[in-house]
Amino acid sequence: MTGPAQPNREELLAEYAKHPVRPYLQVDCFSQPPNYLRDMGITDPRELGITNESGHSAMHSNVHEMRESDAPVIVQVLAGTNKEEALALITRAYQGINEAWLEVVSPPQPPHNPDGP
Repeated sequence: MTGPAQPNREELLAEYAKHPVRPYLQVDCFSQPPNYLRDMGITDPRELGITNESGHSAMHSNVHEMRESDAPVIVQVLAGTNKEEALALITRAYQGINEAWLEVVSPPQPPHNPDGP
């Protein structure tokens, strides 16, 4: 993957600071547990019930990021990932979004109380 030179941390933070904070549904997909799961002692994502029949896992969360783009879907692939794995994980992201859509994008609202707030 080629592109512009990698900015240093200070340059990147200064650039992000110019952008609005936007809410996103983030779907992390992987074949092997990422560092943050291994740090929690999770070595087999199947324990979490997030792995499909092909062995690909998807985890979702609501996040906020400073981004200029208001594109409704942004796909990011880590440099160095091979094409086959990227496509398999994008398929898993699709499955994950489909499975959890109402839960994460439209969470249930508390019941309305007609007598007060």
